[in-house]
Amino acid sequence: VHARLAQRLLQERVTFGTAQSTELATALAAFEKEHAASAPLRLRALWTSHACGFTDDLLARLADPSEHVRGWVLQLLGESKSALPSATLAVVEKHLATEPSMVTRRYAASLLQRLPLEQRWNIAAALIGNRNDQNDRNLPLLVWYGVEPLVEADPARALALSEKTVWPQLREFIARRAAVIPGGREALMTALSKAPNEPSYTQRATQLLLALAQMPPVQRPTGWEKARAAGEKLAALDSVQRLGVRFGDADFFPHWRARSRDRSSACHATCRPSVGTAQ
Repeated sequence: VHARLAQRLLQERVTFGTAQSTELATALAAFEKEHAASAPLRLRALWTSHACGFTDDLLARLADPSEHVRGWVLQLLGESKSALPSATLAVVEKHLATEPSMVTRRYAASLLQRLPLEQRWNIAAALIGNRNDQNDRNLPLLVWYGVEPLVEADPARALALSEKTVWPQLREFIARRAAVIPGGREALMTALSKAPNEPSYTQRATQLLLALAQMPPVQRPTGWEKARAAGEKLAALDSVQRLGVRFGDADFFPHWRARSRDRSSACHATCRPSVGTAQ
């Protein structure tokens, strides 16, 4: 309580010009040096320095041994919710490439939401490929909240980003978000046409079909013919047939009519539920 009250009083005095800023900055630096072995006190010194406007050495604190101090540096950098200076952004991106702490990376994931879209890409890329985080429950969602607007801004780039993630959940979120916008569906067609194997093609097609199932009929996206040819080449025929009928490709109508009439087909009950009910 006393520490918070002292911090507030110092902030007020700096704001109203009744404090000796130079002497105060020197005193805070001396306090931090005296308590260099205490992470909580270093953190209090950081908060007070920031509240008083003494932030010239903020980036230098990214080298602090405490993951919480490093995390709060990222938190404070995004406090204004404005674009970071290019030099500052470069330092943050470089640091996150080797940041060892999951706690600090969570702060970085939260920072994404407070940055302009064009400044989010490299930070997101630095976060999504860390295999030490692949079982974390929070980071995929935190990153997704920051990445979601990027999907509409540049669907192709967002899908390329999703291929580098260690979180299947994030990959699915990006694909399903892309599926609801025309440009995203075209980017998904490009991704399908470049799928390296049948499992990859089927996974992407399934994500697309799940998203389309919640939507009214959509126009056939540009690039469907190439995606269809790639799926047939990879023997992902079931996925191709399902996508084809969803996009109104008449070549696949006879196949589904035949399956709906075939009582021995596994899909008979689901393809024509009314027939079974009536009989």
